Amino acid sequence: MRDYIHISDAAAGLVALAQAPQTDGPWIFNIGSGHGVSLNGIIAELESRLGRALEVHRELGRAFDVPVSVLDVTLARVVLGWSPRLKFSDGVVRTLADLERGAMLSTLD
Repeated sequence: MRDYIHISDAAAGLVALAQAPQTDGPWIFNIGSGHGVSLNGIIAELESRLGRALEVHRELGRAFDVPVSVLDVTLARVVLGWSPRLKFSDGVVRTLADLERGAMLSTLD
């Protein structure tokens, strides 16, 4: 389970951080979605959007892997006025569209 964020939301979070007035700190801001998605969730979302089953090769987890990593973005919302706009599924849609557009552009070369 990991916290995935679309690049447009991550960039907006960094801009909000850069534009924030200096205050007493130190502050530590998490720029993430605040929601976790499992690897199985990613596969299911991709299969749904692509309209086909993916070939998946599973391997055993590693002992040193952290099983869940989800960020608390409350401080960024309260202090910076920032929060992510896209849900994971919306980010997947945008990413697939960007990849498709890039594939079409490369055929023009």
